[in-house]
Amino acid sequence: MYTFEPTGIWIAGDFGVSKLLPYEDITDIKKINLAESILTGLNPLKPGLSENYMGVAGDPLHVAMIETKDGRYLFRDTDLDTFVAEANEKLRVFRAA
Repeated sequence: MYTFEPTGIWIAGDFGVSKLLPYEDITDIKKINLAESILTGLNPLKPGLSENYMGVAGDPLHVAMIETKDGRYLFRDTDLDTFVAEANEKLRVFRAA
């Protein structure tokens, strides 16, 4: 679960834990395939293909990754493609201001 705010993105985790990730701290937002990232990560010569594989809605192996200056946050949602597109647009607008 996530909520866009004027200053950042609220993400909600398990056990009622929520955190605001300020736009100024976010360095990258993308959808990744966990299984493929683990397997291809073992071979530094083979790049990951997770950006090319679309998967299915609600696929438990696909997560959104928000990379910040302090670390990475992974979460699942039903429509990760929409989230990534909206989040990157909001991040672009924030950086342009």
